[in-house]
Amino acid sequence: MSRITDELIEDIQKYARVISNGSDMAMDYAQDALAKILEVEGDYDPNLGTFTTWATRVAINAIIDSMRTTSRDEKRDIEWGELNYPDHTDRLQQWMSAQRAARSSNNSGTVKPSADSVDISLPATIDPINPNTDIKDAA
Repeated sequence: MSRITDELIEDIQKYARVISNGSDMAMDYAQDALAKILEVEGDYDPNLGTFTTWATRVAINAIIDSMRTTSRDEKRDIEWGELNYPDHTDRLQQWMSAQRAARSSNNSGTVKPSADSVDISLPATIDPINPNTDIKDAA
């Protein structure tokens, strides 16, 4: 028999709404928290505190974990086509041409890269972490 009461369920739903800033996902977080409490209910030790205190701590941790998981999933759902990375195909073609030319003049089939053969660096104004942000604009 579970010790989960209607009052505890209401409290967990309130915690979920508060912790998630009223997110539409609050009830999902509360449900995840209740499932976690049921999953680990056998771990409760009455010598360490009341069941309500223990269940509340488990619920809060579960809500935070659910929010982290949701946040990671949302970041993964970004459509890569929406990102505006600069097109470097001309630099790649230039590098490939230089490699072919070096192979044909070398005849050994192996080409050692040369730092000054082709410039493949990003322009100084492009932020390598966020290519959509111009460094000049951020300063």
